[in-house]
Amino acid sequence: MSTKTVTRRGGETGGASSERSRSSSHSPGNKLRTSQASRYEHEIENKNVSFINARGFWLFYAFLILILRLAFWLIPIVPQTHATSIIHIIHAVLSFRLLHWNRGSIVVEDTGEYEELTFWEQIDEGTQFTGNRKLFTLIPIFLFLWAEYESGWQVEMLVINSIALAILLIGKSPYMHRVRILGINSSG
Repeated sequence: MSTKTVTRRGGETGGASSERSRSSSHSPGNKLRTSQASRYEHEIENKNVSFINARGFWLFYAFLILILRLAFWLIPIVPQTHATSIIHIIHAVLSFRLLHWNRGSIVVEDTGEYEELTFWEQIDEGTQFTGNRKLFTLIPIFLFLWAEYESGWQVEMLVINSIALAILLIGKSPYMHRVRILGINSSG
C-alpha cells in the first residue's frame, strides 16, 4: 500500500494524515454543526420573532404576569378568589390575539416572506416542541392551575378557565399548523 503525497498551499507536503483531515470535514459531526449553524442563521433572519430567543425574555414575561397579579392584590377591584382567573382570561385573550391571530411581520426587510404565517407559526421556523413553544404552552397551563387553586375549584371559574385554556391549547397543537378554521383569518 503506497502513501500518497499531497502538496498543500505554501508548499507543505502531507501524507495520509492530510487526507484524513480533509475527509474529516465531511463527517456526520460537521454536517450537524453546519445544519445547526444554518438553522441559527435562518432564525436570526426572522427579526419578527427573534426577540423570543433574547436573554431575559422569559424572565420579563413571568415578571409581567406577577406584576399584574400584584396589582390585583394591591387594588382589590375584584374578589381575590377571582383575580388570578381574570389574569388567566386576560392572558388567554392577549396571547391568542398576538400569537395565533396576527399574521405577517412588522419587519420591512422580510419582504412578505412571512405574510401568511401567524406569529406562532413563525416561532422557531415552525419546528414543533422547541423550548420556546413548550414554554408558551406551559404558561397558560400554569395560569389555569393557579387560577383554579385560588378560586377553590369553583365550577363557574373552572368552566370559564377551561374554555380559555382549551382555545389556546388547540391553537398551539401541531395539527393546527397553517390551518384556518372555516377560512377565518385567511388571506383569501
